[in-house]
Amino acid sequence: MKEQKNVPYLSCRIKKDADKKGIFIGEPFRSFLDEFARWTGKASMEHADISWEENTLKLSVTSAAGPKIQISFDREDSDRVELSALVETLSVNASIPVGQAILSGELIQNHLGLEITLTDAGCGEKNLKMRYVFFVDYESASAAPDCSFYLLSFLEEVNQAVRVLGSGSLHSSCRVRIREAGPSPVMVIKKVFELGGGNLIAARNLVHAAPDAFLYAESREHAETIKKALEAAGAEAELA
Repeated sequence: MKEQKNVPYLSCRIKKDADKKGIFIGEPFRSFLDEFARWTGKASMEHADISWEENTLKLSVTSAAGPKIQISFDREDSDRVELSALVETLSVNASIPVGQAILSGELIQNHLGLEITLTDAGCGEKNLKMRYVFFVDYESASAAPDCSFYLLSFLEEVNQAVRVLGSGSLHSSCRVRIREAGPSPVMVIKKVFELGGGNLIAARNLVHAAPDAFLYAESREHAETIKKALEAAGAEAELA
């Protein structure tokens, strides 16, 4: 597969080692696992098991003194993969607990859309949804035990989610919903990038999530400012 230019990506190659007693995890993917482990409030990943059984790729991650995270990629046909996982406890740190995190998604053609829903744990939000995008190399993925994933902008969005949670934004009831991007979505994406930082890919993914796209504000006055800026860029926005 040709590498996509000007797009941040991580390549993950999973294969059995020479003596077939274990599975080798490429360094970029290990970095992703470490980020995910830190997201669960642990220092680093302790152990990861990856196996390919018939049409299912199974990933199990255990972080030090933490919960076991299991993710399965079930390939139903050539164009669709269902993904589901349940994390018993997910927290950025001890002071910001999240009761559960439910991961779900599907793959259509070569794009895997992953959605994570953080359920209510008394931290100000009933449900917070975040979306990620993967790009899958079918030729490698179909040839067990070798497979290759191209993860687009995943780490940046994880980091952005950590910043949102760590900043205490979940405790604020002041947020702005983007209902529609309007006639100039590029201008709205640019404005979201200016308002929220991160990178343009993260801003694009947020805008594409409308009407479930939210920007968090420090106060009602700040939320009004954000709303006006989005409307000036052509978006339909409201306080939520």
